[in-house]
Formats: sequence, C-alpha cells, structure tokens
Amino acid sequence: MAVCGDIAVYPSDTVRHMRGAGAVAMLVGPKAPLVLARGLRGTHMENVYDFHKPDGASEYPVLDMKLSIQCYSQALARRDAVYRQKFQKQWEQAGIERPFTLDDFQFMIFHSPFCKMVQKSLAHLIVNDFLSAGSGTQTSLYKGLEAFSSMERFLGQAC
Repeated sequence: MAVCGDIAVYPSDTVRHMRGAGAVAMLVGPKAPLVLARGLRGTHMENVYDFHKPDGASEYPVLDMKLSIQCYSQALARRDAVYRQKFQKQWEQAGIERPFTLDDFQFMIFHSPFCKMVQKSLAHLIVNDFLSAGSGTQTSLYKGLEAFSSMERFLGQAC
C-alpha cells in the first residue's frame, strides 16, 4: 500500500480557494483493483518556477498563478498528444484501424487546484478530440456536437 499526502498553505487570503489538504491510499501490486496499462503513459516535465519555495526557512511557497495555469494547460496538451500517439501506435500494431477518441477512456482523473481548472482542461481535451476526429466532414461535426453535449452534462455535475 502506498499512502501520499499534501498540505497547501499560503501566507495571505489571496489564494484561499487553493488552501487545503489531501491524501490518497493506493493498493499496489498484481491484484490491485486499478490496472494501469503498460507503455500507455503520456508525461510532460518542464523546469518552470511557477510554484516554488525559495526560502527554506518559510513554509510558504511563491506562486505565479498566471504562469502556473499556463504551465498546467501546456502540460495537459503535451501529455495528451504523447498519449494519443502511443495509443494509436499500439492499436496499429494490433490491427485496429480507427482513431483514438476520448470515448475510449473509462474515466479521467485530473489534478484539481481549483474547480474551473478541471472544467477548462476537459473542455480543451474535447476540442482537441474534435479537431483530430476528421477534416470537417459531417461525421466529425456530429462527433463535436456529441462531445459538447457530453461536456455540458459533465460540467454540470463537476462543481
């Protein structure tokens, strides 16, 4: 079992909505209820000072909110592109000849510094899915409307 936790504290009330604590316990091993597909990970790392602790004597971080949101969005887009390429390659090797779409996910989990960030992230993924679905054909137009409908239902329940 792996247990992880985090506490977010800030020196002022300007980012009160981002204060809090969280923890997760995960069962790790061959009989774990959640299976992660090998080779199907999309990762992105970048050395950016959007959130850092330059003063080791202080418990408070320095946060550049605008840059942090920009980094989050860029990382999500890059991760999505890498993941789609890996998924498509694996399907091609298996002889599956159809494009990967968001419909192929059973669920999605987002880091959620605040609620609107998750909503906007999902919206970006849906737009990317729509743009990669086709070249303006009736089918891709329908898929876009269908995705929008799904997004509206999800966003209504998210927060």
